[in-house]
This record gives sequence, structure tokens and C-alpha cells, in this order.
Amino acid sequence: MTREEARLELDATTLRPQDASAEARAHAERDADLAAWVEQRRTFDESVADLLTPDAAPAGLREKLLALEFASLPAKKPVRWMRRGLMSAAAAVACLWLGWAMIDPVSGEMPPWQAESLRAINRVDHGLAALDERAPTYEEVRKLLISSGAPCPGKILPGCLCSQPTFGCKRVKIDGLPATIICFQTRENKEAHLIVFDDATFPDVEQRLPKLRTSQKWHLATWSDGDKTYMLATRAEEVELKRLLGVL
Repeated sequence: MTREEARLELDATTLRPQDASAEARAHAERDADLAAWVEQRRTFDESVADLLTPDAAPAGLREKLLALEFASLPAKKPVRWMRRGLMSAAAAVACLWLGWAMIDPVSGEMPPWQAESLRAINRVDHGLAALDERAPTYEEVRKLLISSGAPCPGKILPGCLCSQPTFGCKRVKIDGLPATIICFQTRENKEAHLIVFDDATFPDVEQRLPKLRTSQKWHLATWSDGDKTYMLATRAEEVELKRLLGVL
């Protein structure tokens, strides 16, 4: 793989670095200039992702994007290249926005907290929202969450979830309530996302008895345990969801 090929691959995976090949990541580790460029791209892409919401573009989106793009350009860059850069950024945002509208994961009747949770998970899964912390194991993720005071699962989770490799976590708010999304790696490089709330008063949720359903291409399970409420969602087959929960 050449440096340019590595750069293109890393550029395409700024919000999901786990999708980049080991060879591309090795290029960045050896090349300080390439690593700095990747970090700059990731910062810009994360800023754009944070401006997007599931329902509507926020006020001032255009102005914020222009400010971000100008901030990332060298001071003496020719005007024609600045204009081209702005047009590219606007086109990228338009594609992201259209893509989000086309992949809304919610179908059928679903309690509002579940619909909002699934949309938050979907954004993370598609790289539209970057993880706050990265860690390879569930125990490391728990330590990060405990130290930050974010909603954190109890030590015991159903099935084999605790033993699955992780990518990291993201703190979110669902209907004004703090929550945490933990991203697990499952078999065949599929992903499963667990969202946890420090609240067990949600309707239509049973204690320690996962309730399964589907929505678009997602398989979901919701349950509560003590003072926690959980949703586990994956685009893997339903049998994989059941395996993770230990209900096969």
C-alpha cells in the first residue's frame, strides 16, 4: 500500500478508525505528517457530525460549517481553492444529511425513548457520531465511565456481553436524560451497541427479562436490572442478539 492509498483509506474512516486496515494504520504510525493530517480531518469530521441531529438541521449550520472549513485552511491558500474546499464541505454535509434521512432505523410503533435511543445508536454505527473514549475491553470501558460519572452498567450483564471485545463508548442524552452507548465487537466483525440509563422507570420494560423486537434492519432487546435500563441493538442476525443475551 502506498502512502496515498493509506491516506485515502484513513480519510474514509476518520469517524470509524476500527474500519481502517492494519496496513493503513501502520503508515500513520510511521509518518508523523500523515498522522497529523488524519487527526485534523478527524477533528473536522467530528465537528460536522456533532452539528447534525436526527430530526432537522440546527439553526446556523451553514455558518458553523463555513467557520470550520476556513479554520482548517492555510492562511495564504488561493481563493479558488478556498471556494472549492467550501463547495466540497457543503456537498459532503448534504450527502450526510440525505443519507441520514434514508437510513432512519425506526419503524412501527415504538416508545419515544426507544426510538431516540435507536437513532443515537444508528448514528454511532454509521460513523455520524464519534466515540468519546476508546477501549478494547468492557472492564476498561467501565473504569472510564465510573471515573467520569457517566451512566454505567452493573458489573453483571446478560449472556456473554462482558467477555466481548469493545471499541469504546459515547455519552449521549435521550429525552434530556444522560445515557451511555457502549460498542461491542461480535462474531464476523459485526457490532452490537448497548445503551444504559441510570433510570428504571421507563414504560414497557421488564426486570431482567429482555424483550426482543426488530426495526428496519436492527434487532433490539430492552430490559431493566435494578436501577438501570438497557437497550441492546445490532444489525447482525437475531440469533447473534440471542447469543449475546444468553437466551438461545
